[in-house]
Amino acid sequence: MIVETAFGRIKGTNENGIKVFKGIPFASPPVGELRFMPPIAPMSWEGVKDCSKYGYACPQNKALSSFLDPQEEKNEDCLYLNIWTPNADDKKRPVVLWVHGGAFQTGSGSTSCRGDAFADKDIVCVTTNYRLGVLGFLQLDEYFGERYKESGNCGILDLVAALKWIKNNIKEFGGDPNNITVMGQSAGAKQIGGLLTMKTAKGLFHKVILQSGSTQAIRDINTARRVADNIIKDFGLTKETAKELLTMSTEKIVEVENKVISGAKTIHIYGPVFDGINFAEDSALDIIATGEATSVPILIGTNKDEAVFFLNSGLKTLSKEVAETFFGENAKAALRAHKYILDNVTTMSEKEDAHISMLSDYIYRIAGIQMTRQYLVRNPDLSIFMYRFDWDKSPLKASHCMELPFVWKAPMGDILNDLYVKKEIVPLAERINAAWAAFIKTGEPQIPELPKWPKFTLENPKVMVLDSDSKIMDLQEPYIEEGFTHQVFKLW
Repeated sequence: MIVETAFGRIKGTNENGIKVFKGIPFASPPVGELRFMPPIAPMSWEGVKDCSKYGYACPQNKALSSFLDPQEEKNEDCLYLNIWTPNADDKKRPVVLWVHGGAFQTGSGSTSCRGDAFADKDIVCVTTNYRLGVLGFLQLDEYFGERYKESGNCGILDLVAALKWIKNNIKEFGGDPNNITVMGQSAGAKQIGGLLTMKTAKGLFHKVILQSGSTQAIRDINTARRVADNIIKDFGLTKETAKELLTMSTEKIVEVENKVISGAKTIHIYGPVFDGINFAEDSALDIIATGEATSVPILIGTNKDEAVFFLNSGLKTLSKEVAETFFGENAKAALRAHKYILDNVTTMSEKEDAHISMLSDYIYRIAGIQMTRQYLVRNPDLSIFMYRFDWDKSPLKASHCMELPFVWKAPMGDILNDLYVKKEIVPLAERINAAWAAFIKTGEPQIPELPKWPKFTLENPKVMVLDSDSKIMDLQEPYIEEGFTHQVFKLW
């Protein structure tokens, strides 16, 4: 099948009745003088471009979990998106853009997704790459001048460019440019938290799904500059020699970044930046409070045992070192909260559960709850639906990432492959996928197979517990120690 885009014709493939287009360029290759620059529109082409294979994945370190590592070849020429559609006709179908996770350092638009899982439900599914790590989130204006003021936001500006491409072209693929949902997990959800509060992303999407992430990753510019100082030193560069980074080979950049992450106390280094250009304020909650943020229906949630993903199973307490790794400037407040919680339980099993619960709250839940409530203070009628994923039959319990094969109805990488073959997860996977599809279509995740899902409100904060036997419960308030800030990771 051949489709005419604004930049030229492309040819896709037919996979079990779904029309699939892979490796579509949505921006010019960010190479040469465009390294560390905001994305610009792609060049037009003559003839028909073959879009039967994924484009290059963005350069990335290998220090993180192998299941996030895309199989495609990596290259700085990586700004490509992929589309699954029931048909490239004039029917206006709802559209979903998936933003992958990976701590802003790894992953691609081909990782952790199976586009036909939503195309089968008459939805146009889009996945995309965005620049990662040093190439996507390094704040370099103090080294290279004002022209590089947006360098710390290249990765999120890539998403803005992808959304603009979708808005201008998706009708050619049977999609509705006025019904676009942005969906992401972990760093992908945190990217969407950035999109919600960006001036330059307004009007480009109409609903969001935030899985294990919200607005906590956006860094103030001074923090981002301190991170850049440390990274520049790790590269063996100085203020005088830093410009070598502009022409350094991607292989060398990735090599050094691997060493940096392998030896770091935390993987939580990167994220968008309040750069004074793309954001109206230097606080996400302030942007929401003043009405500057995009206000659209939200589906948001976390997994019950998020922290298990990050912890050695033998770790039964929160040491000073671990607290500093996870919480940075919030370490002392986290340690006080941890002691308070453990002082109020008795058995070892209860202490283990409390330990995991506290870390999960502090890493993921608190920021999402704060963001949600701030939106509702500003607009009490906003449609917000909250969930908690509780299915814990895997060795990692209901840990971080464990909801992914349920959302996409597919195994994902080494860790999750064995999980998906369990027949018992299939009914819940069907229900979760269907609820997500309903939200993408209508802004409400209502399906007959789940209890009626009430909106989350300030007066009635209800949460859908997603498990083999799903149910509605009242929000369980996290314990927040005095002195704990909204931005959980000051360097994330």
